[in-house]
Amino acid sequence: MDKGGFKLSQPLLKKQILRTLGFNERTKPKDTPAVSSKILHNDVNSPQFETKWDSRGVLGQFIFLKNHGV
Repeated sequence: MDKGGFKLSQPLLKKQILRTLGFNERTKPKDTPAVSSKILHNDVNSPQFETKWDSRGVLGQFIFLKNHGV
């Protein structure tokens, strides 16, 4: 890939990973990542946001796709 990415096949596993991470059909992609030099702070006036997911399980699925998905 010319932008430093990689291609993933196995559409059912990809959908499962995205669902686990909270992505859905309304989630919009961004070509440019967030600026790494900006320091982010908590917004004390916003409601608490909490998402729980099994990071080891998702990373294992990504590793499987990287090694077997193409």
